Amino acid sequence: MREELVTPDTRIGKLLSEHPEIEAFLVRISPRFAALKNPIMRRTVGRMATVAQAAAIAGMPAPELVMALRRELGQAGGEAAAVSEDVSPSPRPTWVEVTEPSVVLNGDELMAQGHTPVNAVRRRLGELAPGQVLLLEVSFKPEPLIQALQHQGFNLHAEPAGGGAWKVWFRNA
Repeated sequence: MREELVTPDTRIGKLLSEHPEIEAFLVRISPRFAALKNPIMRRTVGRMATVAQAAAIAGMPAPELVMALRRELGQAGGEAAAVSEDVSPSPRPTWVEVTEPSVVLNGDELMAQGHTPVNAVRRRLGELAPGQVLLLEVSFKPEPLIQALQHQGFNLHAEPAGGGAWKVWFRNA
């Protein structure tokens, strides 16, 4: 059976289960991947995140991470598939401007405590009254979380906060 070539859509969890040795390589590429050593993070974020999303977390172009992983795994050939990235920021919704966050979460602190921002955000959103806002501050773009909660229909807005950090606002509809 031929091994599948790493692509931007390859799931990090699948990659790690098939190649556990790749964890150390990922951490060498970016210290932000050290969170994958946490079993909870590995089960949740690792299961959801694609290579393209992991690249966003590391602050690097997805094709660069794809090709680095292919080289590390000895996968020859193939160009890294193009990833369509909308680099234009989305306009800030009015509700972000006019609503003070009822809850502010620090994603880095949550991960340091062994919790996942995805679960914490979901739980806290469930506690908010309609129209209330939760703000997540984190040192990287939490692409898997953003996509997961967008697919679940949550209203959200993400924007860079400088120095690689991000702020993500979630509104309880």
